[in-house]
Amino acid sequence: MIRLALGLLYLILFIIQAVFSYSFSDYNFHSSPLLFVLGGLGALMTAVWWRRLPARLDWLLVAALLVVAVATFPGTSRDHLRYLFDGEMIRIWHLSPYVHLPYEVPVDQYSQPFAHIWWTRIPSPYGPLWEAMMVGVNFISNNRLVGGLIALKLLNLAGLLACAWYLYRLTGRKSVAYVLLINPVVLADTVATPHTDIVMAAFLLMAGYYQRAPVRGLLTAAAVLIKPHMIIFWPFLAKSWRQGVVVGVWVTVALVGLLLALKPLVGFDWLPMVQAAQGGGVTARISLLMYGLFPWAPAQYIYLASYGLFFAGYAGIFWLYVRHRVSSWEALALASLLVPLCLTGVLLPWHFMLPITLLLLSDKRIAKMGVLFFTFLVMRSAVSVLELLITAVVVMMGYLIVREVYHRLSEPRGLLLWAVEGLRS
Repeated sequence: MIRLALGLLYLILFIIQAVFSYSFSDYNFHSSPLLFVLGGLGALMTAVWWRRLPARLDWLLVAALLVVAVATFPGTSRDHLRYLFDGEMIRIWHLSPYVHLPYEVPVDQYSQPFAHIWWTRIPSPYGPLWEAMMVGVNFISNNRLVGGLIALKLLNLAGLLACAWYLYRLTGRKSVAYVLLINPVVLADTVATPHTDIVMAAFLLMAGYYQRAPVRGLLTAAAVLIKPHMIIFWPFLAKSWRQGVVVGVWVTVALVGLLLALKPLVGFDWLPMVQAAQGGGVTARISLLMYGLFPWAPAQYIYLASYGLFFAGYAGIFWLYVRHRVSSWEALALASLLVPLCLTGVLLPWHFMLPITLLLLSDKRIAKMGVLFFTFLVMRSAVSVLELLITAVVVMMGYLIVREVYHRLSEPRGLLLWAVEGLRS
């Protein structure tokens, strides 16, 4: 009964959020109090459902949430417009998004939404496979904004369902897939506001599931060709040096093959593509951690320190993995957390699609804490290290309290004894 009431309340708030999303066309909705409350309720749902076996009736909540997410106006970013614009540039105007900038295109349906957005002045940071997908989206939608947005939402929905399925196959627990599908961060930044990350996460989970080196190499290469930074994860998909070399060879072969296959469709230029991927989104305040610790330091020092911190952390994770101190999935999760912490100026929701997905693979308590923590954190859009730490403490204390209360409510006799003990004290 308690779970049913929580589920209904969660669905009602999610519907209210969907209705209100059409009133927040300035894309500041991700920091609203309503969405923060929704994140808190989503974290509570995660705690309640972590080890429980969902019944058939419970999956109706997932279906309803997905339908509402599809109907929600994209409220956390305008990245979907860049995706659609790239598809138009390639298919309609026959321009490379790695060479030509969006503002060079004649006035069309994207001009007004794109006004005053910083990434209209940079080449596309997305890989050729994602650009090829956007050409397909542009073709299916006949270059129409609404149709393209719906196609993007359905693409993210497919990625989300694939992640849920492979999480179930990897862990053997339906509750893990269920928790992923009801998480408000995942819903808000995949189906509701389409992004690339859930598709990359799906490819990575598939690469972890299929053991054959050629298949694993192909799937890893597919993720890399959406965002080149995904290349940092492939060493953690091998259990030995020999297997690592074999997987690395197949990743290289798959990359070359896919690049050659995509070239006639996308028409990219090799060097500009690599340069765009490395420079996309890089700002002077590149690291949340380094800028929070040294706000007075010159931008170039913060830049260098951020990358230095990342490489040091990555080397440490790699050493722990080689020494068998951490598992494959733990190494993947730690590395994916390291990227936004060291190399992102602001903690935004979609940067945590991959960490949340991978943290769900673990049975350890710290993993569950991580899911709850980031569910709250990204809904609050923390912009400082202090706020991050405060949020972590609040979420962990709240989780412990909720777990105790829920345990007592689930057992009437335990609740009575708890009350008696409280009166005596």
